[in-house]
Parts: sequence; C-alpha cells; structure tokens
Amino acid sequence: MPPDLLERALAIHPIICNVYPMSRAKWVEGFLFDTNPDKEIAIWERLAARLKVGKTLDQRKKIYDQFVESQVLVEIDTGEDN
Repeated sequence: MPPDLLERALAIHPIICNVYPMSRAKWVEGFLFDTNPDKEIAIWERLAARLKVGKTLDQRKKIYDQFVESQVLVEIDTGEDN
C-alpha cells in the first residue's frame, strides 16, 4: 500500500474503531485486499467525517448503521461495489 493511503487509513481508524471495532493491523490488512483501496478509504473517510458529528456512542452507532445501509443500497441500485 502506498504510504499516502496507509496514512489516510490510519487516520480513520481511531474515529471508526468505537463503532467498528478492529485492531489497527486488521484495519490496514483489510485495505490490502481491496481492488481499489483509494476508493474504499474515501468511503470510510466520508463516514469518519459524519461520525464526528455524533456526541454519544449511541449517536455514532446510529450514524454508522445508516451509512452502511446507504452504501448497501447504492451497491444494489448500481450493481457495483463503491
């Protein structure tokens, strides 16, 4: 993984990990298997930006659930992985 993508992935992890628990190593490893890791990281960056709005863990979990649901619907509508 290019250093710039690794840096972006690692920056997201502390924001995401309380609603999507995963070690840093597993988090980075997951991007290594993506066909387009830059696109996948961009999706997680959008979620991270939204999670910053949540003031409580419950609010952040709800934002996470809604975001994941919307991503699934996009994949169903377009027939492609975002």
